[in-house]
Amino acid sequence: MLQNENLFNYKTSITVFLSWFRKGIITEKELNILDTKLCEKYGISSYSIYRPNPLIYNEKGAIYSMKEVDSCGKNCSSI
Repeated sequence: MLQNENLFNYKTSITVFLSWFRKGIITEKELNILDTKLCEKYGISSYSIYRPNPLIYNEKGAIYSMKEVDSCGKNCSSI
């Protein structure tokens, strides 16, 4: 049960910090520092699937750069 509680506390905290980052309250460097400290505090591995993925959350990441393509191979719109 302690592991689930630690994961819940980590996810709750990092969600707040991600919100602050998106609003410009903290920088990416500060977000990374906070994430590292939270992982240490709650015993989350640096390779955990529960940590924020820069390919998803970063505007320069793969998810944001993908384009939707229709059946004939033309770009339909940005995702």
